[in-house]
Amino acid sequence: MFRILFWTTLLGAIDELIQYLWITISYSEYLDFNDILVNMPGGAAGVLIYYGFSRPHQLPASRPPRLELFTALVLSSAIMLGVHTERIVTTPKVKVPAGGFVRDKGEAATLRFYLQRTVPPRYASYNQSPYRGQYWVLDPASGIALTLLGGVLFGVLVRQAIQIRPD
Repeated sequence: MFRILFWTTLLGAIDELIQYLWITISYSEYLDFNDILVNMPGGAAGVLIYYGFSRPHQLPASRPPRLELFTALVLSSAIMLGVHTERIVTTPKVKVPAGGFVRDKGEAATLRFYLQRTVPPRYASYNQSPYRGQYWVLDPASGIALTLLGGVLFGVLVRQAIQIRPD
């Protein structure tokens, strides 16, 4: 079950990245970590609908999620390295063109990927809804941390439910 949730959430994050880079470039201003976070409970709901009524002995046997742990480690390391080397930038100093990629002018001509394109920044702030009210835009660190925490919480709760449930 953890594997399904992991891959569903990761594919949802890739979908959000594709939307930011290509599909919604005319109007999206930031990589939306709110949507990435919401993909995880959607995947959890799908898992619960599919497996929710199974008896514990009917659930498939599982081995440690090595591929998923390796994938998470590689992705988190790449993101941390990108932020540390400033190739991934969360807050632009000037407006960034659609797509989020900018090659700096100068000797190094470094290609940088901006997670948001507007000044002032949108992350970690309230934004006005087009319909009514306001909503909070998660910054990348909070969005990733909450998604990981939600996945761990789901895994712990499912394990507890399987151990408590009688045959």
